[in-house]
Amino acid sequence: MRNEASRFPRDIVIGPLGQGTAPDAAWQYARSFISALTQGDRSLLNSLSVFSADNYLRTLANIQPWRYHIGGGRREEDGSISFLVRFFGRTQWITGELYLRQEENNWFLDDLLLEEARSNSEGSNTYRYDFSPYERFF
Repeated sequence: MRNEASRFPRDIVIGPLGQGTAPDAAWQYARSFISALTQGDRSLLNSLSVFSADNYLRTLANIQPWRYHIGGGRREEDGSISFLVRFFGRTQWITGELYLRQEENNWFLDDLLLEEARSNSEGSNTYRYDFSPYERFF
């Protein structure tokens, strides 16, 4: 509707997807960075140490990600911007949190925390919803 707020899809593990309250430049960088990681592209990983880049790529290579979700960004108390992320592989998925920091007018990776890989069956069982015929959706 005309005056209605935007609605973004929701991931059952990391919550609402989309830009959230993050600045547009941070959102664009996060999307580019996560896309590069998913594809195994080292072009945006140059600012990282070789050890960190190899660590991230090795962890993700174990699940062979083909898709990702980025949860709504938010500003942290220290001024950084964080995004929840989820990488999807054929049989497993990994969640994590991406932290970006602004230096001058550019955004850079501050940190990326990745959890252990989980089976795809775990993600489908995290939330069960039994539809009630008495509940209305508008």
